[in-house]
Amino acid sequence: MDELRCFVAMPLERQDCDNVFDKLVVTTLKHLKIKPIRIDRIEHNDDIDKRIISEIKSCDFEVGWI
Repeated sequence: MDELRCFVAMPLERQDCDNVFDKLVVTTLKHLKIKPIRIDRIEHNDDIDKRIISEIKSCDFEVGWI
């Protein structure tokens, strides 16, 4: 079975959110053998909206917060 992928939608460029993502979300998902996908952590030159939609469609599930 391939590794599950989770798209993580959250505020970008905020230290508090980056800390939560790095220390809690990534740690928890990796423990569960789920790959976290966060749009600002992917190198690309695509239109950001199209890339977000593409990543959401290719992931197994999504989580998000504001």
